[in-house]
Amino acid sequence: MNAGPPDPPPRTTLSRVGAGLIAFAALSRLFTAASRVPWWDIDPLTSLTPETTRTPATGLLLDALVWLGALLIVLAAPRGRAFPWRTGLLALAGAAGCALHGLLFHPITVGDPPPPRSFPADFDSLTLGSAWSAAVVGGWAIALAARDAALRRMIAGVLLGAAALLAAKGALQVFVEHPRLVDMFRQSREAMLRAQGFEPGSVSALIFERRLVQPEATGWFGLANVFGSVVGASAAALFPSALVASRIRRTTSAGRGPFIALALGAILAAGALVMSGSKGAIAAALAGAFIAILAARQRPARLLRWAPLALAAAALAAVLFRGVIGPALSELSLYFRWQYLIAAVRIILRFLPWGVGPAGFKDAYLLAKEPTSPEEIESPHCLPADWLATLGLAGAAWLALWIIWLCRAGAPAAAAADDTDPPAPHAGRADRLWPLIVIASSTLVSAWTERAAYAPENLIAAALGALTWYLLARAFISLPAAHPRAVSPALFAAACVLAAHCMIEVTPVFPGSAAWVMAIVALAAAPPPHTPATPRRAGSTPRRAALTIAAAAALFITYLGLTLRRAESSLQSAAIAASAMAQAPTAADTRAAADSARDHLRLARARLWSPVSARELEARVLLAAALRLHPVEPAAAHQLAADALALLLENVRAEERSATRWARLAAAAQAALAAGVPAAELPAGADPLDAWAQVAQLDPHGLAAPLAAARLADRRGDAAAAAGFAGRALRIDAALSLDPLKQLRPADRTQMERLAAPANAPSAPPPGASPPPAP
Repeated sequence: MNAGPPDPPPRTTLSRVGAGLIAFAALSRLFTAASRVPWWDIDPLTSLTPETTRTPATGLLLDALVWLGALLIVLAAPRGRAFPWRTGLLALAGAAGCALHGLLFHPITVGDPPPPRSFPADFDSLTLGSAWSAAVVGGWAIALAARDAALRRMIAGVLLGAAALLAAKGALQVFVEHPRLVDMFRQSREAMLRAQGFEPGSVSALIFERRLVQPEATGWFGLANVFGSVVGASAAALFPSALVASRIRRTTSAGRGPFIALALGAILAAGALVMSGSKGAIAAALAGAFIAILAARQRPARLLRWAPLALAAAALAAVLFRGVIGPALSELSLYFRWQYLIAAVRIILRFLPWGVGPAGFKDAYLLAKEPTSPEEIESPHCLPADWLATLGLAGAAWLALWIIWLCRAGAPAAAAADDTDPPAPHAGRADRLWPLIVIASSTLVSAWTERAAYAPENLIAAALGALTWYLLARAFISLPAAHPRAVSPALFAAACVLAAHCMIEVTPVFPGSAAWVMAIVALAAAPPPHTPATPRRAGSTPRRAALTIAAAAALFITYLGLTLRRAESSLQSAAIAASAMAQAPTAADTRAAADSARDHLRLARARLWSPVSARELEARVLLAAALRLHPVEPAAAHQLAADALALLLENVRAEERSATRWARLAAAAQAALAAGVPAAELPAGADPLDAWAQVAQLDPHGLAAPLAAARLADRRGDAAAAAGFAGRALRIDAALSLDPLKQLRPADRTQMERLAAPANAPSAPPPGASPPPAP
């Protein structure tokens, strides 16, 4: 079976350093929460808190490490074997699509004359697309590095063993942090809601409360289903590995250490899966574990090759079947995913060939969703639909690569028990040191990021989790010494779990988990290291092109990350000034603090921060200052409010099809009027009623806009407009029966019924808004 020339030896040091950089970046994302706007995700005007998350600049620098790792792996690849340039081209095609959206295209304007461009064109798409690109390219490079047998088992052990640290974090959340958080929330409910940016009693606040009281393990993701995907895939892989270790212990003189460590790891991962409460992840993990047992027993080998694709198709079929049944059943999770899928198909057809951009799905979904859908989502929760809707044809390239990986994942497992293969060598010093470095460095990054909020129990959980993780990785690495192909069934099981769950969850596109997912699936698809070398030699052109692109990407992303780091420093200074303004004792102090925050935010905008986000933050500070100054200096307050609205008007001109931008303009204009700013002094285009009408057009099935517009029109004495908006709110309210929490409260419904009574609400949209093109 092993006829043919041996695989040329790789340059081990370069390959291991490159793989270490990629693994470190993936695990650092896995063990840190992310912030979109550092120091401002929690309003500093209400509560100034230290930043304990992974900032966008840190994310970009981690992405640069992935490209550097890929560069080193390509350099180390043996020359006597064909270079995988076809799959590399697919990986780069998707990355190019992300770059176009981040650097050139504004969200949801592709195919139409775009507004004046700035750099970057879409900051959110730039950072999210960079994370996606690094994940796919990192997976491709990991598969190339896996030709080194020792490195393959080390990468697999470290990635799968990470479930131990996640389990420790999940247990801490469920049994220690959650009860404490609920008690704190009950004692200071309104203050916590306002710090999160929610108005007490609003729909957003009620949804936040509903999520907060659920004792779920979410790790650093903040999402129980994403947490369930990762620990479920790890459990499905570690369970058969423990069985292999048990078999080795019974048939050889090997000690009990590996079996105990792997069994403990499987139990911890399974316990973490149960703590997540993710039903889909539990079902996928059970299916993956069962298939792994079949793979270990080699029954039936041919079917194993198609198992990942079959599970993915089964998950998608379950969503489609649930959609055909309709909303009659009490279980609505899959039915909601059916609604996501329908809207995603509409978006794909409307925005081919470019897509709406990595960060553009939410605004597109508001236009395309079913009237009965009560949710506003940023992803269709289905990997093919996500990539096709956001990246168009570039996403199709990534989808083709994903399918190739899934098809290849079964091949190593289907040939996993070849008794003629010689045993793998026992783990040497490098095999023990490499996992230790990766585990220690990623754990320290997590601890350093959260250092401002670290308590003794956090330190204990991290130490126990990291120690268990290392012992688990060591045990996994030691298996091939007695069972050469024990790694393949474990990776195959994890790939099967991810293939199924990625069809109904955001795990493969979530920035914290995407790199881990792609690395696991690509590693499972890598050919076994003992595979005979391909007799034909690849040309040098693809290799040189890959080196050039990887080097250029690493340098450019590093430049962006370092520049953005300076902008984040300005954001921190602005947050400190805004907090001082909120506590300023005099009007002069308030003006001085507002001016300081404004200067820092303008500096951040010039340093590659998102112009849209920076303008929103500046407008928030100016409005807060206007509210504080109005009783003593009304003229100055009016000017600050007008300046704030002018900034928000710039945002809606830049992203004119964003319901979010129009809603913030409308809310700010209403706040200015409530503070006493005369309507005549509002900037042209900042009338709140017109802005709410635009929101209603861009979010035709949302309840907030017609509700606010009806109340505002009623206060102005415009009975016809109030009746039209109120009638629209009542129709939307009736359609949201799938989630009563999203419906009108009794008092609001009574008010809308009263306003709609004088005249029937017109079927056409109220005046003041032009309807956007339908997706």
